[in-house]
Amino acid sequence: MHSIACNDFFVSNVVVTPDNCRSDQKVSWRGYLQASQLNSRLRSHIIHMNETIESPAPVRDDGGADTSRILDMARTRFDATEGAYAGAVTPPEAWHLYKLGRARLVDVRTAPEVRYVGCVPGALHVEWRGTDTEHVERFVQDLQAVVRPDENVLLLCRSGVRSHHAARVAYDAGYDSVFNVLEGFEGQRNHAQQRGFVDGWRSHGLPWIQD
Repeated sequence: MHSIACNDFFVSNVVVTPDNCRSDQKVSWRGYLQASQLNSRLRSHIIHMNETIESPAPVRDDGGADTSRILDMARTRFDATEGAYAGAVTPPEAWHLYKLGRARLVDVRTAPEVRYVGCVPGALHVEWRGTDTEHVERFVQDLQAVVRPDENVLLLCRSGVRSHHAARVAYDAGYDSVFNVLEGFEGQRNHAQQRGFVDGWRSHGLPWIQD
């Protein structure tokens, strides 16, 4: 089993099958044939979703009605998930669900990113390390230790790419209501190759802290 680094995420050219995955492991993983193809296709797809997405669902605390509308809208963003998990939310929608206790927010970035770049106050941290079998199994085990499969789970990374992969694995592991946070924490780079200004959690002015 081997993986190759591809910018800020990992892709594997090996498919996990019943022959190389423990029989009691519920994760299924299709794998990818070409890292370059995935890099181009997935990044352009997520960027397109970030650019063309309609206005976030209304954010009000009305006892659950708007929460339902947000989740319903998230599930309509089927294309953003490649049909591999429940749906996708914008950062403002994610914050609304999280602050009202309607969903668990899980940051899948590395520990140094969480500590030094910044993080959402109170968010859980389960690092996504890659798509090889060992890392996939470790991610699922760590996720199961902090979040129940019947909860609404929001996965956040730097720009929405690693969390996309993590959501696919979580969904295959039984998390039927797992959502990717579009744009991520830092978002895409601007013309000066800097993150945090074009889109992303911080650019929306949502709460975050830094060590």
